Amino acid sequence: MPKLKTWLLGAAVLACLALAGGYAVWRTGTPAALAEPLRALIGTQARQQAEGARGRATPVELAKARPGQVPKQFDTSATVIADELVTLTSEVAARIKRVYAEDGETVQKGDPIIRFDDSEERLAVEAAQAELADAEASLQRARTLYERDVAAETRVETAKAAAESARARLERARAALDDRTVRAPFAGQLGFVEISPGAYLRPGGKIASLQAVDDLRLRFQLPLDMAPAAPEDMSVTLQDQTGECAKARILTVSPVIDPDSRTRAFEAALPGGCGLKPGGFIGVSVGIGTRDAGLVVPHAAVTREGFDAFVYRAEKEEDALVARRVPVKLGTFAGKVIEIRSGLSEGDRIVAAGLQKIRDGSRIRPAGKGGA
Repeated sequence: MPKLKTWLLGAAVLACLALAGGYAVWRTGTPAALAEPLRALIGTQARQQAEGARGRATPVELAKARPGQVPKQFDTSATVIADELVTLTSEVAARIKRVYAEDGETVQKGDPIIRFDDSEERLAVEAAQAELADAEASLQRARTLYERDVAAETRVETAKAAAESARARLERARAALDDRTVRAPFAGQLGFVEISPGAYLRPGGKIASLQAVDDLRLRFQLPLDMAPAAPEDMSVTLQDQTGECAKARILTVSPVIDPDSRTRAFEAALPGGCGLKPGGFIGVSVGIGTRDAGLVVPHAAVTREGFDAFVYRAEKEEDALVARRVPVKLGTFAGKVIEIRSGLSEGDRIVAAGLQKIRDGSRIRPAGKGGA
């Protein structure tokens, strides 16, 4: 038993010494004997990692800033107008019996809008039908008698003329009946239907406005020095639109010049309407031929942050090629390229593809079709 107590006491003392030593190392740092080798090892690993990072170059496609041509462009605003617009009015003095359409309703060509009281016209049609039936019966009897040599040919001719006259009166009666219904002259959208059943309209009284919405037109003005004589030399691009909705086709050039503003009016067709509404405004860019640009670069090479634009220019630093972020001022967009008005010099190599893999100062190496 005394030996066991002595052993346990010694173990406890050793444990206390070990804890004290560990605490001292934690408080004061690495023991002097190990400090220098550890520092050297950590420093070597850090240098190797840094050198490895510097040695890895990201493959990118490069392109050169070069002179080019862009459209000669004039920005203005255009009024959106309906390709067809009409105010439906009454041609007769009559009381309205039925209203078929509602405010803002979309209608097809020939759809009924309103119907006037047509009781007299319906009676006239019925009377004309009876008259025609009687005339055709008389004509048939005359032909039968003529074939039996009982009646003269003149009787047949008289009966035939009477039947044709009755048929014409029936057609007029039917036309008069149809005229009591006002129909849509083309497909479109109604405005406010400003009448109700029972209302009495006089000739010229307004019923509703109707405008086509599938096809629209854009009307705008150009200064005389920007207005070419041949509209085929022009292109019209809608701002804030994409795809086919970004393009309009010149239809009409006004021969009249505004003497006050010294401008000429143009109209362009916008098939499909593209969601625009007649009466609104939209910005348009009118291209008139081409002009020499200072420099152009691929559109994909430009990055934007808010209102600022940047490109990554390839620059030689020591023995490496580095991408440097350069602010640029943009000009006219021309398909796959865009005009650079300032920030680059002719021949500067810029990153055209692979922008998502680099940042300012990244090491790069040419690859792909732009690697030369």
